[in-house]
Amino acid sequence: MDYSYRVVFVAQDDTLNVRSGPGASNQVVGELAPDASGIRITGDKEMKGATSWYPIEADGLTGWVAGR
Repeated sequence: MDYSYRVVFVAQDDTLNVRSGPGASNQVVGELAPDASGIRITGDKEMKGATSWYPIEADGLTGWVAGR
């Protein structure tokens, strides 16, 4: 099955950083709006400390985002 996801828990005046790899120390390669949708998870999550990181694709942008 192919699911799509949306951004949640991000303030309306903020964005969700998309990073080059799992972890906050990786370079930001793009941003997703707080109401972005149509996001595909493209692989398995990775844990960095207590944070889950997911590889995603959205509107031609690929990278990693922190998930809850």
